Formats: sequence, structure tokens, C-alpha cells
Amino acid sequence: MSKRRNTDGLEPPLETAITETIQDWAHYRPDLTVWRLNTGVAWLPGKGGKERPVSFGLKGQPDLIGFLAPWGVFIGIEVKRPGRWASPLTDEQRAMGEAIRRAGGIWFIATSVDDAIKGVEDARRELAARTRGSPP
Repeated sequence: MSKRRNTDGLEPPLETAITETIQDWAHYRPDLTVWRLNTGVAWLPGKGGKERPVSFGLKGQPDLIGFLAPWGVFIGIEVKRPGRWASPLTDEQRAMGEAIRRAGGIWFIATSVDDAIKGVEDARRELAARTRGSPP
């Protein structure tokens, strides 16, 4: 199981804990495959042994990506803390969400596993309507 911060009810869990909880829930859904994407910079040896920065990930990419069966449609889940603890959605995150939707994928924001459950169920209804109830 994943590690979760005990907040004693004073603050909601951190984004990392929410992400892990969503991953735990998704693990038991045969129709949903998601994984965590990280962004950042790593310092790796370059020419002559001198370290150089190597960036990974895309600005604005969702915290969790994957696909929803049986449609095989891309799904992106942006995880945020709820309420006043939430970090604002960045312009890059907003643009990425719009790009995913324009391409026919699913993208939504989740502040809890309940939000993720609702997002996936809404996605299933949307995809069923797109395909008149039949997966491809």
C-alpha cells in the first residue's frame, strides 16, 4: 500500500497522497490503466564526466495518464488538493487539458478518489454516447 500523511483532520492530504489513492483504486478496475508521470530535471554525466541537466516530462502534463477500455481512449487526470489548499491550475495545465480533449481524449481534475470515480464514470457515459453505446 502507499504511504499517506496523517493530517489529523486539520488539512486535506497532499497531492501525492491523493494521487496514490487514485492509483490504488484504479488498480482494481479492469477497464482503467493509469500511471504517474513526473516532470523535472536530473543531473547526468555528460561529455568528459561533467554533469549536465536533462529535463523530463512536459510542462502541464497530467499527474496520471493512461487509457480507458474497451475504447482505448487516452485519459489524463490532473490531481489537486481540495479547497483553499489547492494550487492553481497553470496555463500549461489548462492548455494540455484542452489539447487532450480536442484530440478526443478524456481530461479532468480530481481532488479525491471520489472525483476520480465520478470523472471515469462521466467519461464512460460520454464515450458510450460517442459510439452509441458500443465500444470500437
